Amino acid sequence: MFVIDADILSIFAKSDNLTLLRELFGNNAVMTPAIFQEITAPIDYGYEYPYTIIQTIKTVQMNEDAMVFYHEISQNKKLGRGECEAIAYCLNTSSTFITNDRKAREVASEYGITVISLPALLKVIIKRNIRTREEVKKILDKMKTSDNYTINPAVEREIFQ
Repeated sequence: MFVIDADILSIFAKSDNLTLLRELFGNNAVMTPAIFQEITAPIDYGYEYPYTIIQTIKTVQMNEDAMVFYHEISQNKKLGRGECEAIAYCLNTSSTFITNDRKAREVASEYGITVISLPALLKVIIKRNIRTREEVKKILDKMKTSDNYTINPAVEREIFQ
C-alpha cells in the first residue's frame, strides 16, 4: 500500500493530475481517516477538488495495532494528526508513505518506513515512461500555479536528469 498525505493529494487534485496517482499505484493508493478529514475540510469553504480525491483514493481504517503506534507517534507535537496516523498505518502494514512534509518524512524514516516525496514521485513518473519529461514539466508548472507550490531549483533539475 501507498499512504498518500493530504499535501500530495491536494497538489495532484488542484492541478487536475490525480489520475497519475491511480496510474502509478492502481488501487494501492490510500489515505487514512485523518487525511480524509484534512482533505474534506475545504469543502466547507466552497472548494470542489476534494470530491475528486474522495472518489479516487480509498480511505483505510485504523485497527487497534495501528492505534497503538498512533498513540506513540502522536507524542511528537511537530506532526499533525494526518501525518501521525499515516506513519502509524504504514508502520502497522509495512506500507510506503508519500508526503512532502519534511518533518513527517524524517519521523517516518526513523521508524524504518519507506518515504517518497513529490520530486521523487515526479521522477518515477518519467522513469516508468508514464509521462514524458516535457509532460512532467508542464504538470510541475501547473502544480506551481494551482497550489503555489515552490521547489528548490536544484531539486527541480534533479527530477529531469
